[in-house]
Amino acid sequence: MAVHLGLLSIVVLHLLHPRIGIRDEDAFSYLIGARSLAKGLGFTLVDGTPITPWPMGYSWLLSHFGNPILAAQWLNYGCFGIACALLFLLLQKHRWPKVPALCATLVCAAFFFRNISTN
Repeated sequence: MAVHLGLLSIVVLHLLHPRIGIRDEDAFSYLIGARSLAKGLGFTLVDGTPITPWPMGYSWLLSHFGNPILAAQWLNYGCFGIACALLFLLLQKHRWPKVPALCATLVCAAFFFRNISTN
């Protein structure tokens, strides 16, 4: 049930939010950092300035894919699906019945959908 819920969450997120937004300096820096790492230029901006405010782990992960924007989008979808599945499993572990656990997971997912749709 948790795996199906995770996969369904990914599909619904993709349908409701089919592209990734790069609206802040944080997202921009991670994607530019990924491109510079892939080119062997280190963790730098386009002008060669080192990116120091953010850790490079996420950029390093994205640098292993040909299109870091698409990789970020699907990595985010996957993490969302895993989070939904794990929340459901956590509630079940604490002896929540299946239907209330599913409802609580869907309510949390709905709050996330609302947040990304308004930002």
